Amino acid sequence: MILCAALTVAFVSRTAPAQQSLVSLEPHILRAGDTEIGVVYTPELLASLLASEQRKSVDATVTQAISEQTPIVVMWKAPLPPDVPALQLQWMVTIVEGRGDPVNPNRSDPLWIRTDPRFLAGFDDRLARRDVAAIAAFPRAAFVLGRVVFLYAKFPPDYERHVVRSIRRSARIDWDGSRPDSRAAREPRF
Repeated sequence: MILCAALTVAFVSRTAPAQQSLVSLEPHILRAGDTEIGVVYTPELLASLLASEQRKSVDATVTQAISEQTPIVVMWKAPLPPDVPALQLQWMVTIVEGRGDPVNPNRSDPLWIRTDPRFLAGFDDRLARRDVAAIAAFPRAAFVLGRVVFLYAKFPPDYERHVVRSIRRSARIDWDGSRPDSRAAREPRF
């Protein structure tokens, strides 16, 4: 028997105020209802943020994501049952077909996965305010409308009840990775 806490979330984007010279310097927001559970940084957004900040030094991971056109997904930690120690969890992120399962072999696994957000924190202060579960980069081709981004972790087994437990959060992709993220493109000035 497998028990899991599943949240289906909507993949929603935000736009910046009209007075800015850029259409948006905000990542795509991942939401479960009204609760923000993560963000997606497109390569175009990372390039715009890098240019707007005029940074002298940037983590090689960011410049590599821009040059290789690799979107970066950041997911916040999910609430855990009180009997599950957070230190024992290994969070994973994957992309699956619309009704797929994250442990199914038909999935797109990340190119890399990290848990320390400091290499991105200078771009977005929300990373310092959140408890980050995982940061993962995926091939741009994995971002197909209708696919789902999953954050998941297995809990330690409950030996008394003979069950394996896990938690999952998911967001439907609402950005076509085959097209540039026009939200991060320069807007004409009037």
